[in-house]
Formats: sequence, C-alpha cells, structure tokens
Amino acid sequence: MRAKANWLRIDKTLAAAFFLCWLSLCSAQDRTLRATIQPVFEGASGRGYVPYTLTIENVGQNTDAVLTVPVEGGNITYPFSLPSGSQKRVTFFVDKSSGYISAESPITIRTNRSLVPLRLPPSNYSESENVIGMVCDVSGLLGFMQTEKKSNQSTETLAIQPSYVKPENAPDRSVGYSALTALVLGEGSERLNDLQVEAIQRWAMQGGTVIFCGGANTALLNDPRWQSILPLRNVKPSTISGLNALRAYAGGQTVSGSITIVTGTQSPDAVSIVQGSTPVILTRSLGLGRVVMFAFDPFSGPMETFEGRRRLFSRFAGVGESINARNTLVQNAAIHDESNDEIMVYTPPMASPAVPTRNSTENPFKAEMPSARTIIWILISYFVLVVPVNFIVLRLLKKGELAWVTAPLISVCFAVIFFRFAAGLYKSEMATNSAGTLILDAKSPHSVFVGTTQMFFPRGGGYDLGLEQVDYVYDGNLPSDYGYGYSYMYNTPRTRTLDAMNVADAGQIVSNNMRCTNLGFYQLAYGQNFVDQGTIRLLPGSGVQSRKQMRVKVVNATKLQLKDISVSSPGWKEVKVLGSLNPGATGEITLEKTSVSNQQARRVGWLVKARVVGGLRPGPQVGREVNKLGFSLIAVPDVQGVKQS
Repeated sequence: MRAKANWLRIDKTLAAAFFLCWLSLCSAQDRTLRATIQPVFEGASGRGYVPYTLTIENVGQNTDAVLTVPVEGGNITYPFSLPSGSQKRVTFFVDKSSGYISAESPITIRTNRSLVPLRLPPSNYSESENVIGMVCDVSGLLGFMQTEKKSNQSTETLAIQPSYVKPENAPDRSVGYSALTALVLGEGSERLNDLQVEAIQRWAMQGGTVIFCGGANTALLNDPRWQSILPLRNVKPSTISGLNALRAYAGGQTVSGSITIVTGTQSPDAVSIVQGSTPVILTRSLGLGRVVMFAFDPFSGPMETFEGRRRLFSRFAGVGESINARNTLVQNAAIHDESNDEIMVYTPPMASPAVPTRNSTENPFKAEMPSARTIIWILISYFVLVVPVNFIVLRLLKKGELAWVTAPLISVCFAVIFFRFAAGLYKSEMATNSAGTLILDAKSPHSVFVGTTQMFFPRGGGYDLGLEQVDYVYDGNLPSDYGYGYSYMYNTPRTRTLDAMNVADAGQIVSNNMRCTNLGFYQLAYGQNFVDQGTIRLLPGSGVQSRKQMRVKVVNATKLQLKDISVSSPGWKEVKVLGSLNPGATGEITLEKTSVSNQQARRVGWLVKARVVGGLRPGPQVGREVNKLGFSLIAVPDVQGVKQS
C-alpha cells in the first residue's frame, strides 16, 4: 500500500510538472500575438449582425490563423494568414439578433502554435433600440437624437439611438449594416470605396433608409456611383430664406435665416416636400428601402440649432418602413405547404426516421413521424410477444432453451417494422426545399435574395454546399428579432445546422465540408447577393385611359419565369393579377383607382410583386430543389410614360 501511495504521489507530481510546462509554453507563444477587438461603429448597436474589427500583430514566426466566433447553432470561422512581423485587420460579425452572444462569449484565435482566447468589449446594445448610423469624419453630430427635453426639464431616452463610423472603416458588406434602421452619409462619405457603396445599396434594398445631406458641399451628391438612386441629380448650391416647409414634419418648428440648399433635376419617381416650387426634402424607393435627401445641411448654419431636428430625423429615418420590410422578408422565408399554399413553419427532425407518405420519395420533406399511438402499440406488441407469449409457447412445447433464438428473431422482426417506416426516406434522393424573397430594383444592377432552405441528406458524410455570394447565415429560420417584434416565428427551435456546416467566412459565407448524419434534415436562413437579374418595365397599355381606370403593359426583362404578377402604386391597384410571363414576354394588366391607406401613403412609386417559378435557385446547390410554389419577387420597376396619379 505504501509503495502504491508513493507511485500516486509521483504520478501527480509528474502531471503537475507537465501542466506547468504546457502552461508556460502556451504563455510564451501567446506573447508572439498582440490582438485587440474594437466595434466598427462607435455608439449604440442594435439587432442583427454587428461588425467588429480584430487587429492582430504577429511578432513571432509565420503562421496561419483561424478566428472562431460563436453564433446560435454553431460557430463561424474566419481564416487568415499571419506572416512574421505583419499586422492585420480582420472584420467579423457578431449575431446580436437574439442576445445570444455577450462580452463573455468565447471568441478564440487558433494558430499553428497556440489557442488565444479573446473577449468582446462592452457595448451599448439594447433590444429595444432602433439605431441610426452615420458615416462621417467627426462623431457626435447625431447627439440630438438621444434625449428630448420635456416640460419638467427631465430627459427621456428615445427609441432611436445614434452610431458612427469613419468612411475608411465602413463595412464593405451589407451584413455590416443589418443592425441599423437608417444610415446618414455625412462629410467624408465621398471617400467610400466601390465595395462600401455597393454594400450600402444592397442593405437599403432589404429595408434600410439611406439619408443624403445637401448644402454647400456637393461632392457626394455628384458622385456618379450614387446617381442612379438619388432623387435629385445634377445638383448645385443655391440659397433660400428660411424653411417654413418643415413645419409639419418638425413639430411645428421652422427655420429662419439664409440657408444653403442644393437644386437640380428631380427624378420622375421621387416624391418631394417643396417650399414654393423648390424641393427641400425628397424621397425615392430602393427595393424595400428608400433614399431620403435633405436639400439642406442639417448639421451646419441655422439648422445646427434647429429644435425640430430630432422630430425631422425620426420622421424620415424609416423605422415603420423598416419594420414592415423586415416582417415581409421573415414571412416570405417561411416554408409553404404545396397542398394548401399556407405558410408552414418547419421544424426538421434531426436525423430521425419518418413514416413516408405517398410522395415522400419525391419530396422527403413531406415525410411524417409515426404517431405516438403507433409507436406505443408496436412497443406493447413487442414486449407481449418477446416475454409472456414467447415463454408460454416454448414452455408448452417443452423447448424453453430455444428462447435464446426466438427472442432475437422477434427483435429483428420488429426492427424490420421500424425500418419500413424510414424505407421511403432511404430511397429518396438528396434534396432541398427553399422559400424566400428576391428583391429587384431597376435603378440598381444588384439584387438580393433573403430566405431559408431545408436540406435532406439520405446518407451521412461530408458535402460541399456550393454556396455563392452568401452574405450572412442564421441557424434554422430568420430570427424573430429580425422582424423587430414580429411574432410569427417565435419559439421556433434551432436545428444546429451551422454546427454541422463548418461555416467559414472568407469575404462571403462558404461551407465546403458539411458533416451530415444518415437521414439528416437541416434548415438554413441566409441572405444572398445576385447581379444582373434584369428588371421589370411598366409602359402605357392599350385602350382609353380614365381617371378611375388604366391599362399598364408589363414587360418581363428578367431571366426569370414569373407567375401571378401584380402591380400597385399608392392610389392604384390591379383588378386581376397577370397569369404568367416568361423571360422577355409582355402582358397587360388593368389598374383601378383606390383609396390610400396610411401605410400605402408612405410607399413611394410603383411596385411589382410576383412568384418566381423558374430561372432561380438560391442557397445550397446540393441535390434537387423540390419547391414547386416558387419564390416571392418584389421589384421596383422601370416606369416609362405611366403616371402615378
């Protein structure tokens, strides 16, 4: 016993020594990396993916590194190389749509030499906030949005909070702006590069509001990269006396004195607030979002002390429009049941056997789990046969020793019964089932798809999902918070799809080694970028036009096969939807005058909605797509000669 105790003490001593050596070795290696994390935006951060910047310096040998960021349902990795003596900046995105990650969440950097844990810096994140961002050289210009003086001189925190980013640090992907409701392009925004400009436009198409400011500096407003979406073009400075036109939008407040504004050519589809005949605020749609232009500079001159600025920005920040747009995307991303075309929230049975329906080999997503009653009766039958019936029959036959044979045979028979329930799925091919919305705008060559894809893998193994230009991913469905309180998908279980996908972010989301189980069901939500999908054109139709009814010609100048096309504008609605349009085809639709609701009044210009039934396959490119209902299309058309009112 004494010898055994001595050996135990020696083992513990050796283990402690090895641990201390390993710890000191790791500490020595960790000192070769100097890493800091800072948020890209200074100020409040809202719901969605929030961008952070990792600055890392390698004073040791050459190494490869992987930054791992936890998200709900798994991790997202960011691979990069670190040559000796180099310093790198890596932008990564933290999912704050549901408060899953906090400053205590483990973010790590793994290199060839060590594993370095990191922590997020504290943020001003609050679930109730809508955030208005600003690209500018100087922070603090939106400080008037934070508090409002009341009659008792107390202060009240507003629902809209400001956040700032310098032009050189602005995200170059639309996901970097997903936590914002609106974005103000301030002084210095003319230095944004092409990728940043494209990212802002794609973000706005998904429901954001971009605010341009006029005044004496016209460099940004004359930038050719923005011309296609601006509501006022070819601008030049001018001067007016006072701004009485703001009274209705700024709580009854007006601005006096000489004010510099910009004047120019107004886009035909823009809506303006005018003083006399001079537009001072202009609005134009961009996909599901919009572009707002203040002809004046709200941060200089008499506007700098204008008490109505907070109300003015609150009115045009587009909070309500953003909520409606995002709710639309969440609803359209829900999987539909082909039998009744009703929205169906799908919860995948992870690698579970299912009872095949008549068409389950064609569509494995229609497979149903056996009912609890069926399973209970099978189990009861099994236990009755394997124990009392089996032994009673063998005892009557005086062959009790055969129980060693009959019991396994009975078990195999019942296993075959259970296997038959999943036989249809084993015969099925690898398949996907997708739903979502494609957003087009004639003013932009860019388009965005936001949706979900169910995936079925009959055999386990590693798969390349073939993702292209995917900007962001969520586990399962789009998060409920993505809809800012939209309760349609509350309490939907997560699927741990991201955990199986081995997601990497290398400027876009890739998954080239998804590890699947047999009969694996997974579901993924994502945003995907497309280019040059074409546009929809509206032209004057045939026949006599009247004040209450008109005909509009719809031209499908896209690569998509469309069905159930509808056309609307504030004050106009189709009498009957247009059946179908192949690429390049033309059809006519009758519109009639209708009353305008408050929600429609906020909508600017014409809008075309349809179902895409051909020419588009978003998301994972594995197996065959079984969706026969198509995808939602929301398009801002190219309107030529059709009057809105």
